[in-house]
Amino acid sequence: MNWMKEEHSFRGTFTNITKAAPGNRRPNYIVISVTDACGVPVTGLGMSNFKVDPMIVRPGGALVNITGVTPGRLPGFYHVNVVPIRQETWKKGVYIFAVAVEIGTSKGQTLATVLMD
Repeated sequence: MNWMKEEHSFRGTFTNITKAAPGNRRPNYIVISVTDACGVPVTGLGMSNFKVDPMIVRPGGALVNITGVTPGRLPGFYHVNVVPIRQETWKKGVYIFAVAVEIGTSKGQTLATVLMD
């Protein structure tokens, strides 16, 4: 199947199962599911396929860099690791991240939220 010519479905959820917390720079993980138009998981994606932008952050919050993308244990799931830019730290409050995925000419997007406390 040539999945790059098909439409894709993108779903996002945020899990904060790391040591990321207000005042530090440890990674937070955004968990993303990517499937094709038939619901078949899309595998083989990497950092260049994902973009993350914190759309809403508490005052003083910063943009983020993606530091890694790893496949989950189930096909089509990915852990997207993000940290604040430069030497910024996480701030207490709600973050709403816009997540974009590009596979060839196919594009999709979703939102992911986390309460950093």
